[in-house]
Amino acid sequence: MTGPMEMDRECMRVRKGDRDHMLSLASPFLVRRRGFLSRFVRRESGEVGSLHLLAASEALYGLGEYRKAMEPLEHLTRKAGRDHNLKDLAVSRAGQIALKKAIPLDLGPIISELGLSRGDLQSAVARFRTSRGKKRPLVEMDISLLQAMLLHDRAGYMESEKLVTLHLRGALEGFEKSVALAGQIDGEQGEYHQARCLLELSDFLLSSGEFERGFRELDRCMEIARRLNFPVLIMESCMIGGTFVEDGDEAGSLLKEAEKIARSLDNIRGIAGAGALLGSRECLEGKEEGIDRLVHSAGLLAEAGDRMEAAKTKLLAALWCARSGYPERTIELAEEAYGTLKNSHEREMPPRALSVLLYGLVLADRRKKVKKLLMDIITNYPVKQFPETFSILKEAVDHAPWLREERGTRELFADEIIYTISRDAVEEIKIRAREAYPNEFGAMLRGIRHITHIEPIMEGASNRSSFMFSIFSRFTQRSVPGEGVVHSHPSGSARPSRADLSLFGRFPGINIIIAYPFEDDSMAAYDRMGNRVKLEIKN
Repeated sequence: MTGPMEMDRECMRVRKGDRDHMLSLASPFLVRRRGFLSRFVRRESGEVGSLHLLAASEALYGLGEYRKAMEPLEHLTRKAGRDHNLKDLAVSRAGQIALKKAIPLDLGPIISELGLSRGDLQSAVARFRTSRGKKRPLVEMDISLLQAMLLHDRAGYMESEKLVTLHLRGALEGFEKSVALAGQIDGEQGEYHQARCLLELSDFLLSSGEFERGFRELDRCMEIARRLNFPVLIMESCMIGGTFVEDGDEAGSLLKEAEKIARSLDNIRGIAGAGALLGSRECLEGKEEGIDRLVHSAGLLAEAGDRMEAAKTKLLAALWCARSGYPERTIELAEEAYGTLKNSHEREMPPRALSVLLYGLVLADRRKKVKKLLMDIITNYPVKQFPETFSILKEAVDHAPWLREERGTRELFADEIIYTISRDAVEEIKIRAREAYPNEFGAMLRGIRHITHIEPIMEGASNRSSFMFSIFSRFTQRSVPGEGVVHSHPSGSARPSRADLSLFGRFPGINIIIAYPFEDDSMAAYDRMGNRVKLEIKN
């Protein structure tokens, strides 16, 4: 079978935006669909040959078919056999697409296949420093890029500030390594990959607040992409620039350019994405046409079959309708969005949709419905755990002074209660969590407002399965023997799982999660509804 460099070279026509070539490569992987994709028909013959599978994936990506772009890569991994270079290249690209486009995908097999480490930061950074890429710069570049993206993604779930910092530093080192490895590839092929890696580096820097260097690296990417005419890279660069540039006119110009390129490629998700960003900008500037642009973008996404993204965009339009004083349209859009988002795998989306709906009902002065919906939200969702949702809810309640007198509202927006825990209890929690690692440790807490000590449960999880499951199996709702529970998360994230949230309601006090590396700053406390609360350590 052809090697990675030869197969990657076959992608250059796609990267240059040869639309007819893109369509011919993409069509075998596309099904008939109403609307703009009706021209695409899955063909019985004319399958894409092995040499062009990588190009087919890039063609599908350029057309906005991000999920479909995974299929050629899956075929390539099967056909690669014992050719580890090809297999590593294919699975690296698949992981990058999944992370970049938030496609739900179990990355475990990919991480295992590449010998990467999701949890061991030292191993990840060591890989960057030892991979020289002399024999296979393209493959090592893609692996380094994926590892950097994994570390960046994982930093968002870490509780310990020290661990977050280490992950972000590791990610930066990985992005920089991928740029350096791309520099070892000759010709336009190498320049394309340099621009691609610079794009990811600039996005990382800008999202981390490193604006000066972030814009500098984005300019480097744009210069290469414009000079050599790589339209998909230009489009994505414009969208990143349009997101972070402060000047409204400059942002609008970049987003309109991205939208124009997306139209030339018939990339409906690109058109919708640029339109949604432009609509959000216009709404921030007080231009009501931004709402119509958001609704139009939602319609495009729905036409492309992206129901969840369409619902999120429609919900954003509903929020701006509320802020602009249009209650009936707010209610209509929010109800439509909730119909889809109630099934979202993102836990924040259902309560956010309901909070926007509440906003509309408050503006329409439908008091009975407002009271009922507010209690449903407070009872069923830990809204304080979701800052954006809580902010929307507070914004809505601020428009209804009468609503603040309701018991549930007073409790939700009351001054923060500070809980305390003794230093001795904290030290025992840390010691036992470290001893149990990599398994979970759990114990009952004693004390409501002030936790004095813990009572370990010796029958806690004996493997990585949830400690909470063992609690469920031991105690019924009427026989829980403690005021709260503490347990460890070996993963490094102190966010409660669905099982954790289900159990928290059984305890009258607070519940604590301590995450790896089991330090003071990797510990988080939650109330019985799953809202995060302040916990202070008393000596």
